[in-house]
Amino acid sequence: MAKRILVVEDTAHLRENILELLSMEGYSVSSAQHGREGLSLLQESMPDLIITDLRMPEMDGFDFIARVRENKLWNGIPILVFSAMPPHENEKIILRLGANAYLKKPSALEDLVTAVKKLIDDE
Repeated sequence: MAKRILVVEDTAHLRENILELLSMEGYSVSSAQHGREGLSLLQESMPDLIITDLRMPEMDGFDFIARVRENKLWNGIPILVFSAMPPHENEKIILRLGANAYLKKPSALEDLVTAVKKLIDDE
């Protein structure tokens, strides 16, 4: 059975590129445009990994990560932050909130695949 990934990203073309790439890698992928929508999708189906941006409308990635970690059903899901925000400014906050890894945009999408595999395929 394919591992499931939830992508929470507000930039439509990037979200679609990530979905297409991860689907081609054999993952089952769903997506949300912001954290609030991501929380709704989590209530429907539990993924094996969450990839989230930080700067988004409705609910940003910081609040989204905090909400995921507050929920006992979801707090064990690995979270990969994929954001243009500089990691040196936010990495401590992100890791303290409970993210497992940080990948700075822009990065080659192949780097994203490598990070995904490291978090869920090397278990």
